[in-house]
Amino acid sequence: MNLLSENDLKMIDQSKFNDSYVNFNAIKQFKDQILKIAFENFRKNSKNYQEILNEFYQSEKYWIDDFILFIIIKEKVRRSVQRIGPSL
Repeated sequence: MNLLSENDLKMIDQSKFNDSYVNFNAIKQFKDQILKIAFENFRKNSKNYQEILNEFYQSEKYWIDDFILFIIIKEKVRRSVQRIGPSL
């Protein structure tokens, strides 16, 4: 199943990438865009996408629940640090 086409990749602005250094924020935004496009293509092209996702979850739930908890905690900590601000 092809979830991304060449056109999908061409539509995304890659001008923020540089060979001299890594811009982690730009990479995260790029990955988020790519994942959203891939999921939309998956959803549009799979009549039973919900069933496929449920099967995936059932077979992989031994790690997915922990990963979701990790992401939630990570986001809460990030927001707390932003509210507190720099300590200097």
